Amino acid sequence: MASYCYHGSLLNVRWDHRTDTKEELMPSDYIDKLLKAVVGFKVVVSEIHAKEKLGQHKNPDDQHGVFHALHTSPSSESKELADYMQKRGLGIGS
Repeated sequence: MASYCYHGSLLNVRWDHRTDTKEELMPSDYIDKLLKAVVGFKVVVSEIHAKEKLGQHKNPDDQHGVFHALHTSPSSESKELADYMQKRGLGIGS
């Protein structure tokens, strides 16, 4: 399977190592035709709508178990999430 990434005049081609050449996957004239149709665009995000999903829909015992596991984890990211959950009062089992 091949994947193509086009940046200006550069074409990065990645192909399956089991195939000998990229031409076996896609002829260069076909690649040239495809590149003429490539269009770039930029998206500016002006607003995000989100929900915190921290297990509030679980029963309190399950919430407490997850919170305890995060809080006692050796992972700093897990402890940070547990602290955040406690500060917000979400998904901690109470």
